[in-house]
Amino acid sequence: MCCDIHPKYPYLIAIGLYDGNVIVYNLQVGTKEGPVYISHGVNGKHAECVWEIKWGPDMQDGEINFFSVSADGKVFNWVLMQNKLAITTIITLFLELDQVSGPDGSTLRLKGSGTCMVFHPHNPEIFLVGTEEGYIFKCSTAYSSKYLMTYHAHYLPVHRMDYNKFNSNIFASCSGDWRVKIWEDMRPEPLFIFDLGSSVGDVKWAPYSSTVFAAVTTEGKVFVFDLNVNKYKAICTQAIVSKRKNKLTRLAFNQKLPFIIVGDDK
Repeated sequence: MCCDIHPKYPYLIAIGLYDGNVIVYNLQVGTKEGPVYISHGVNGKHAECVWEIKWGPDMQDGEINFFSVSADGKVFNWVLMQNKLAITTIITLFLELDQVSGPDGSTLRLKGSGTCMVFHPHNPEIFLVGTEEGYIFKCSTAYSSKYLMTYHAHYLPVHRMDYNKFNSNIFASCSGDWRVKIWEDMRPEPLFIFDLGSSVGDVKWAPYSSTVFAAVTTEGKVFVFDLNVNKYKAICTQAIVSKRKNKLTRLAFNQKLPFIIVGDDK
């Protein structure tokens, strides 16, 4: 379902699976023998599919670790021990709604379904989590009992979020509700809203400009915006694939050249 290459040790690849497991491959030893780490057991994995996986900075004692978010509403931290993965629950994504009464009179807290996550570029303890219900939660790895901020962001699932490369107080989000929204940290209302006419699979800020970002849609189009040129519509719209055959789901900027690479659901 997802993967992430370690930025410091590029031979390590963490992968999240549909059945809730996570695995780690070490390309230095090859792949014929299978993954070097794999989650096990009912209590040692997610209960549903893993939608996003992210490597974290090395811990104080040098241990390598990564994070995962799943449709089961949990964010886990995984530490690569000598011969196993050690798992810790960072946060459970309870929705900030009125509690529901059960048949026996007990109260139940409704749990959200995680869809994506992104870490703050300068503070490794801070991260955002998007949910199936359209919320974005600002969280900290140091606090597991509460959110730092809740954004009532979208009407449908949040598909992707990305921090601005030049101003870490600004981030973008996209959703199945056709919209891309630009947010300022700790401000409940978006700064900008753009309706792209179909479900938006991914959004990314450019590495070379604080005002340029791009998004891809399920109709097979790429939209490029420059807020310094036009704050109301895209400066470029390009159809990449036929909407009947392919849905664009991922997007990335080249770090040095003015290129964009996109991926689809095939």
